[in-house]
Formats: sequence, structure tokens, C-alpha cells
Amino acid sequence: MANVLVSESSLSAIADAIRSKNGSQETYKPSQMADAIEAISGGGITPTGTINITENGTHDVTNYASANVNVPSSGSTLGTKTITENGTYSASNDSLDGFSAVTVNVSSSGGGTSGTLVGDGTTKSFSISLNSAPSHLVVYATESDIGTDNTWSTMNAMYNSSDDYYQIGQRYGASNYSGTRKTNSSATYANGVFTLPLTYAPRANVTYYWFAW
Repeated sequence: MANVLVSESSLSAIADAIRSKNGSQETYKPSQMADAIEAISGGGITPTGTINITENGTHDVTNYASANVNVPSSGSTLGTKTITENGTYSASNDSLDGFSAVTVNVSSSGGGTSGTLVGDGTTKSFSISLNSAPSHLVVYATESDIGTDNTWSTMNAMYNSSDDYYQIGQRYGASNYSGTRKTNSSATYANGVFTLPLTYAPRANVTYYWFAW
């Protein structure tokens, strides 16, 4: 084989090219360069673009420069829940957990709503906060809470907007019951409060339960 003169700068350039490919800091003799070049892995692809990942699992991202992961917290598309009655609902107790939205669809009459109030023994009325005037209202206390003395007090009341309403006064000591009828026009609704006038005051410190619809 004939001898060939190669400039030092050319050999240096070849060595620099080898080092840039294999990441080494080695110095090479001309006789070593062929083997060093053979050792460099060739081929491959240059990743480009972005892959969108919307499900859990193993994904091949070899051909992509980046990955956009957008997996819902529950691992699936969230649904909606419709509630058709008034009340207090808990996500954990009423199967609402895992829904993206809760739709409340209560009838125009307001559905049924309930609560409690405590009598003061003096005020002769029931006053209840409501979103609108009810068509019906029932208010009552338990016999054990009313007691057994001879003081007249309201035991319960039943209101009907289309007719007169009634209340029951009671004193246990004399075993008396008094049913008093009042016109429904006596009831009032103002500033979100429905008031039902009574003949006898609710018993002091007694809890009365009410249900309106």
C-alpha cells in the first residue's frame, strides 16, 4: 500500500469527530481511529412532536419529543348527578363522590322541607323560614316533651292553604284536648318567614318538628 501524507489538522478533526459522537475524552492514533468509529452506534431517529396521554397504562413515546399527560383523577370520564328533593347531601354518604357536577332540580312547589323550632311559652305563633309560602304545614311536639302539668299549650297544628287550619291544645293533668279552628287568612308570609297564629303558645323549651310542602 502506498504511503499517503495526511495533515495533522485532518487527523485532529477526525479525532474530534469521534469524541463528539462517543462522548469520550480519548486521544487516538491513526491506527485506532477505524476501531473507534466502528464502536460508535449508528442509525436511530430524532424524536419530534408531542403525544397526548389520557389513560393510565404503559405508552410508547419513542418517536415523540414530549408527552402531555391528562388523565382524569378517577381514571374515567366523570358523570352528573340530579337531585329532585330538598335536603342536605353528603358526597360520601349519598353517592355523589366521583361526579363532576350536581344538578338540583326541585319542583316549583319547593318539594318537601322540614326542620325544628323551640317554643318560648309566650309567643302564640309558629314562625318558620321558607323560600315561599307553603300550601301545607304540619307542626307537632312529642307527648313526652310536652309534659303532664295543667298548662294549656299548643300540641300540634295542621295548616292547609285552601281551607281553615287547626291546632290542638292539651293539658295532661286534666286530660283535656282543645281543637281550635282558625281561618287560613290568619297566616302570613313576609320576608321569607311564614307565620301561623295560634290560640295557645307553644310550650317553653320544647322542640317542635315541622314539615312543609
